Amino acid sequence: MFDSAFFSPVEPNLAAALRLLFIEFAVGLVSAFALGQLGFPVEPVLIAMSLLNLWVAWHLAKSAKAMGKNAILYGAVSALLPGFALFAYFQLRQHELLTALDRE
Repeated sequence: MFDSAFFSPVEPNLAAALRLLFIEFAVGLVSAFALGQLGFPVEPVLIAMSLLNLWVAWHLAKSAKAMGKNAILYGAVSALLPGFALFAYFQLRQHELLTALDRE
């Protein structure tokens, strides 16, 4: 059975980071495609995604600190690239996802 609670993290900063990551990827992909089709350079979209990724990294660092993990490490790694931020998100959410899967 589909359980929507499986997709929403318990930690509020982790949920905010996921929402921002989704917005970052969706808007970045659509904007890059639209600008590319119109003949404009795509680099401003990449810069905007990098700036938004700093906000995601801040939320991931706060979430790591709330979980008792190294906030500087998670924040610094996720600030580098959006893919690293997604990796850090799943590293922080790993225990919660595994316990939810074991209950089913």
